[in-house]
Amino acid sequence: MADEKIVSKEVDAKASKSEKSKKPGIFHRIGKYFRDTKGEFKKITWPTFPSVVRNTLVTLAVCAVLGILICVVDTALGALVSWFVSL
Repeated sequence: MADEKIVSKEVDAKASKSEKSKKPGIFHRIGKYFRDTKGEFKKITWPTFPSVVRNTLVTLAVCAVLGILICVVDTALGALVSWFVSL
């Protein structure tokens, strides 16, 4: 019984060593990474220039509106705090 456990451990150790030897080398893995990255870049659909300009203008408009809204809320809360302090 104990001999079987020792033999099975030795077989497991040999199997794990053979699995490690089958692992591709570092340069193969680096090359595969760059090939996969190149393939993913080919799948990208880049936006057209008019689309970029339109999206930029929308972003700037939303930022301006939010800036004005924050300014109004800040002024109102400042006036409210000043009113409470004056009481």
